[in-house]
Amino acid sequence: MSGERERTPRAVRIEQELMELRQRGVSSVDTKTHNQLPLKLAELTALANIYGDKAGMNGRSRPEILERLIAEALKEFEKKGEKLKASVVQELFFGKKGHKRRPGVLLKEARERAGVSETTFRENYQKPAFGTFSDFLDTWNVQNSARQDDCSDGDSQQGYPPEGSPTRYELSAARRKRRNRRKKGCGGITIVIVIGFISSIVYYSSIVGYIRHEGAQGISNGPHADGTYTELAGESGSAVFDDPRHPSKEGERIIAGLPVRVSCILTVSADGDRSQEDLWYRIASDPWNDKWYARAKNFWRDDNVKKIPTCN
Repeated sequence: MSGERERTPRAVRIEQELMELRQRGVSSVDTKTHNQLPLKLAELTALANIYGDKAGMNGRSRPEILERLIAEALKEFEKKGEKLKASVVQELFFGKKGHKRRPGVLLKEARERAGVSETTFRENYQKPAFGTFSDFLDTWNVQNSARQDDCSDGDSQQGYPPEGSPTRYELSAARRKRRNRRKKGCGGITIVIVIGFISSIVYYSSIVGYIRHEGAQGISNGPHADGTYTELAGESGSAVFDDPRHPSKEGERIIAGLPVRVSCILTVSADGDRSQEDLWYRIASDPWNDKWYARAKNFWRDDNVKKIPTCN
């Protein structure tokens, strides 16, 4: 499509590896059983090599480095204006509030919070989020983003994983002693790092949290060239109906935080009682295509109500 940046082969590979990593779970990336081998993840491991070396994480396992790498990348990704997609990736990898969950449970919880079907979540949330995040990782300057780990053993070791050890750097007895001595002075630093990491998870983990704190910042109200206005669904999303006067047939739900185009507003009185009037938006965005309505009170931009034309 014209106007869109063509994806690089490396970005496509990173996206595939992210999907594999999500399905396995970061903590189980190097699990080896009778029916399961460690994931290779060539591109992500290459990024982990660079990040681990710059951050001084020698002696740390690949899952630890990958987890820290993804967490740091998501912070930078969010700064690029991708808060909603960063939240989706965050939830699928780490879950809400940092609670440990199996990958299948994380996926189920994220989908349920979005309030959509499995197909809709996969196509409209997971794929776009992972695709854009992988494009970001493809061009991300990981060396400038790596934070130094002050509790590392202090010895540089290139390449991860080392030959003959798919899961962990090998440390000599002397290096272990040096690392243990350093740990005595790193207890407070470790606590700060843990608290900071948990705080970042809490911030990024919830789409609802993003909506609640950021509201509709950065989204143009309209009117747009086609005469529509942009509205942002509230923290509970909104049901949609084909006929607001008799709301019985329900369409695909608008999930929390989704910006949609509305073409007009309709005033509906309950049983002719004007004291119980209800305002409805006609949703122009796909897949509703001006055939479905949603209650205006379920959206954040109530300042648009006076601007939007009345439905004929």
